[in-house]
Formats: sequence, C-alpha cells, structure tokens
Amino acid sequence: MKKVILGIFALVFCLSSFKGMAQEVQLDFKKAKQETQFGFMMLNGFTSVFQGNSASIFDKGENFKFHQEISTNTNYVIVDDGETSGEIKVANKEDENEFISLVKLSSDASTSKYKVTYSVNNKDLINIEEPMILYLNQPNVTVSEWVWWVVSGAVAIVKYCTDDSNATDACQSAIDNCTKAGGLPSVKIDKGWFSSSCTVTCGKK
Repeated sequence: MKKVILGIFALVFCLSSFKGMAQEVQLDFKKAKQETQFGFMMLNGFTSVFQGNSASIFDKGENFKFHQEISTNTNYVIVDDGETSGEIKVANKEDENEFISLVKLSSDASTSKYKVTYSVNNKDLINIEEPMILYLNQPNVTVSEWVWWVVSGAVAIVKYCTDDSNATDACQSAIDNCTKAGGLPSVKIDKGWFSSSCTVTCGKK
C-alpha cells in the first residue's frame, strides 16, 4: 500500500456505543444504505453511510468518493447536548474554537433535519444553507451515542466541499488518483478538524 502524508484535510473519526462492530467497506451506494446497521447522514449533496468502524462517503450522483477510518482517540467534547437549549454543540478537544452546532428543525420516528453551523475560530460562524438529514436505524440512542459520528461526517464533507487550499487540493488529489487507479482510498487524520494533517492510504478494493 502506498501512503501519502499531506497537510490540511480534516477527517477525524471517533465513536461511542457504535464502536467495535466491523463491517466490510461497501462501495455501492444502494447496498451501503441497505446493509448499514446504524444509519447515514446527508449534507450538501453528500451522504456518509456508517459501517461500524468506518464510513463510506458518496456524492450526489451516488458515486463512492472515499472511505473514512474511525480514530480510537476521543478528540471532541460535547459542550451542549441540546436537551435544554435545543442546540447541540460539539467542539474539538484540542481547540474548542473549532466547533459544529446542530439545531433540530424537524423529526419523525427515525429521520431528523438539522441546521448546521460551524466555526474555525469561535468568531466567524459559517452556516450551511442546506439542512443536514440524519437517519438512524437505532432511533432510541442518546445524543452522546451518535453525535461524534455525525459531526465527523459533517467536518469531512465541509472540508471536501469548501476548502480550496493547495494542501487540501493535494490531499483530495491523492484520494482521486487512488480511486482512478482502481484502489480504495482511506483517510486518517492525526489531529485537528479544519486545519491538520492527513494520511491517505491507497489499498486494494
């Protein structure tokens, strides 16, 4: 496997009660959604399908984009679980100026819509216009049991869609080149959310 170490591309993954249940990486969008034991989230035209100790990210054309590994390090803190305020706020434990907030807009038995806001420096709040849609196969789990998977997916999608720095382009290019070569790109972040370093590993499908 070929490893490419590049700067800036925040994909940090961790988990609570969903951890430890491995599942084969699924590259087909429909099968991934059918086979997931846990659920998926949709944001800005992308879908993150959770698969035990990883997730598969698909674009709006249902094309597989990349695979996310789950870090065993818990690098987040739940600032507000939303029970009283109605706003779930999750911050980077290493830099609490980096955070994402989720405000519920609507919900039914298994699907919820959230307004997503994120901040890099605790001053410039950036709103994502399109609501995030969250579907959980386990609807009775608490916020603390699902929130980091969702926030991790949101961070990944935000970075993939909005950051046009050279380093991010290089990391995205490594993912794309691996996919074009017929490989399976996996991304691991050492620390940070919106500014960090990543390792892209190109493995066999």
